[in-house]
Amino acid sequence: MNINKEIDNIITLQYNANKNANIGDVCMCPICGRLFTKSAKRQAFCVMNNHACKDSYHNFKRYGTKLPKNSLPYNILNEHNIKRNKNMNDEFLI
Repeated sequence: MNINKEIDNIITLQYNANKNANIGDVCMCPICGRLFTKSAKRQAFCVMNNHACKDSYHNFKRYGTKLPKNSLPYNILNEHNIKRNKNMNDEFLI
């Protein structure tokens, strides 16, 4: 699967979860992974660094701009690949 499609799936799932959360709920930013308390009905991102996460998300969705390498989707993909490689190595051990 295309890495951009995988990243899109990850951030879209978290974005939708944040949009459906109630005010006062603790949410995870789909870009940087920071936890924040939702303070407005339409809030889906943390408000750190002058709304950089919100801008990164919309630039990725509209223009395909790359996300920072230390962002949440890359961390999730790296963890998944490490687990998958470990499982593959375990299967071939004799």
